[in-house]
Amino acid sequence: MEINRLKVALSMALVLPLTASASEDLPQILSYIPNCPPTIIKKVDNNDVIEANQIFSEKEIETLSAQVIQNKALSRGLLRLTENAKTLNADAVIINNLHTSHIDRYVRVYDEVVRPFVREVNQVHIRTSVDYIKLCDNDKTLSSNRTPYNNKGAQIVQSDVVISVDMQTNENILIEADNYEIPSPIITPSSAYGISIQDSESSLDSLGPASAQLLLSDGSKAFAYGRNLWFFVKKGKIDKITHNVNMLNSHGKNMIVYSENFDSNSWVIQEDIRYRENLTRVSLIFPEKEKHGDYYKVNNESNLYLKFETYNSSYQEEPEDLLNGFVVTSDNNLKPNTNIAFSQLDKFDLKSMFNPNKSSQYSVVNDQIFNKILLNDDGEWAIASNNLLFNIEGNNITKIRLTESLLEEQSEQQFLAILNKYNIPTNKADFIKRYPNIEDNFETLVLNSSDYSMEANFASYDDDAQLIELTIDY
Repeated sequence: MEINRLKVALSMALVLPLTASASEDLPQILSYIPNCPPTIIKKVDNNDVIEANQIFSEKEIETLSAQVIQNKALSRGLLRLTENAKTLNADAVIINNLHTSHIDRYVRVYDEVVRPFVREVNQVHIRTSVDYIKLCDNDKTLSSNRTPYNNKGAQIVQSDVVISVDMQTNENILIEADNYEIPSPIITPSSAYGISIQDSESSLDSLGPASAQLLLSDGSKAFAYGRNLWFFVKKGKIDKITHNVNMLNSHGKNMIVYSENFDSNSWVIQEDIRYRENLTRVSLIFPEKEKHGDYYKVNNESNLYLKFETYNSSYQEEPEDLLNGFVVTSDNNLKPNTNIAFSQLDKFDLKSMFNPNKSSQYSVVNDQIFNKILLNDDGEWAIASNNLLFNIEGNNITKIRLTESLLEEQSEQQFLAILNKYNIPTNKADFIKRYPNIEDNFETLVLNSSDYSMEANFASYDDDAQLIELTIDY
């Protein structure tokens, strides 16, 4: 979590009370360096693992975003640092390095009789390097020089400029998207959420920040709002609106943060037809509907098509056909183009990027990469290929992530072929062999160096567990 701010460089010292911490009984995490050089009692590298169910109920975990869970866990981790400081009889804490990772997935676990079962892991790993310090007896004032991380765990970028400008952070963008007042979620034979077929691309501004955007092979564009609502633009005009079309697979959808505005399935079709409405009732309202493959056209004059899926409920004898999607289109072509036009990666030595051994900086023209996950807890990600993501600041690649397929189904053999292509170890044991100093956190391996940090996630904690995701932070 980085605060991108340009702050005035003050020449005068700041005199800040040490009682500014959340609890007056605990030492403070400093946001500014003391004027008098402190005595370092102890340097400590911490790895704190906080289970989501330790701070939230199961119901809360199901509804809260990953960002909220991670922020609350970080607050808990910072509190533990101050508690440790009190145990050491320290006056304060300086955080030199901090890295958080949120693991939320199902993993294979083996019990004492080696019978595998699956359990859900939802935990936040907080790795810190801190100094526990004693302040000078005769001078406890703080300078204007910031510590590497402040008392909220945020990394600080300081610049000697005269003007103070607050720049929008990723967290602010996520809040803006969730709080945006969107049009009524009404679906008509020619429109959705107040946007009609053949409206201009700029009409999408009424929906707030898009969650993702894709450039398609025919030159058209696709914009996601939430995980399932897509608007397709051809030659600057809205050409198609869909709900539940598979532009991204389940893994790709989960890269997008949950949207209260668009993922709650609150859309309504005339006569109060809602998500998961029974086909029988829909037939009474639209008796002239026509079957078109997996869809029903409302009537001959309509551009609205409804999609149903058959659900089997344990408490019902017969399966039901329930409404789970729609298409509003300018023609009878219900399936949008799903072929994505990727930027060329020929100029990147990806094998080198995934096997760094020195400080490197990789540049890219950000504006030339259109395919992006725009709303993600870790910031904006450029989609470079089916398995490859870039985190870009300015025109510099700051993170690279190789992950399971985002767009289409991919076999294990196909994913392993990609790992081999980039000379990436395919399992946990081989990773530890290549990086003997890497930190083993069960399903996750973490390596921090002066040049980069690396996090590798595996299908389980077994030695032969397959790599499923690798992230390198330069």
